[in-house]
Amino acid sequence: MYYDSTSDPEALPDHRERANRPTPNRGTAGMDTGQDRMTAPGIRKNEALASLGDSPQGVAIGYVTGESTPAGFSFVSSQELVPPRLEYIVVAGMRERRGDTTVTVDLLAQVTNITADVITLDDRIDFLGAETVLNHRVTFPPRLRVEAAVVGYLDSDQQTVRAARNAVLPGTRVHLAPDELLRKFFSRTAGTSITLGTLMNRQNVEVALDPNGLSRHLAIIAQTGAGKSYLAGKVLEELLNLGATIVVLDPNSDYVQLRKLREDEAVPYEHARKAPNHDRIQLYRVPIAGRQRYPDDLCGPSSKYTIRFSGLDGEEICDVA
Repeated sequence: MYYDSTSDPEALPDHRERANRPTPNRGTAGMDTGQDRMTAPGIRKNEALASLGDSPQGVAIGYVTGESTPAGFSFVSSQELVPPRLEYIVVAGMRERRGDTTVTVDLLAQVTNITADVITLDDRIDFLGAETVLNHRVTFPPRLRVEAAVVGYLDSDQQTVRAARNAVLPGTRVHLAPDELLRKFFSRTAGTSITLGTLMNRQNVEVALDPNGLSRHLAIIAQTGAGKSYLAGKVLEELLNLGATIVVLDPNSDYVQLRKLREDEAVPYEHARKAPNHDRIQLYRVPIAGRQRYPDDLCGPSSKYTIRFSGLDGEEICDVA
């Protein structure tokens, strides 16, 4: 299937620089040992403020405890304040070294795991012991421990995501990440980006890709039924809206109905509502009778995809076979 466009694929609208999104396993070379001086409330003369503005407001949802690394940390919370798994949190006022300058940033992290335990009901207690503790009401409130993976922080340009090189200090307050901060990480300018959806825990925060990041290889990997084909179709539609030229090899006929709205996939093409760029999509189909996943009346006009074998050598014919 060939998406025809008269636009130059290199002439896409200008976009901001591709975000350098870090992974929690990035190296920790060059860690700033001056992090143990974070308790000083002031900012020295050789420090620059690169925070996102005001620190997150409201009650802290937890306090960092135990050992932490630049890739992650743990904090304790309460039943009333504990964030759900995959929620985004922020540590305000982190100090990171950038060259000869120390900057103050808001560090974004994501909740990866939550554990609960009670001192008097640990894993060494047996059935009778648990009954005794509960019947005599000598137990303590549960302790909720939350593990978080560090995402990174925004550079002073508010566009580039940097990996953390320092560890969060124990005792540091943890807040829920504001929506505005998440938009700076995951959203892009409307009309120049590929909108995929919204964050699972923040329906009002859109997730968008910078199309400049698709100039190299891209793989969509997930288990069966997770929505790989749907996501690929969404990316194709968004790229087409930006004026890109796309060639799709579609052996499973997953995208032959992109010229119609998804709600009308079961409606014959002639009567179905059309997608915005339906007139720029040219469909080629292999003429194999009785083996098409979708009949022609659903897919709409198409051209036959044929090969002139007289123009092929023996090795090329074997490749086709």
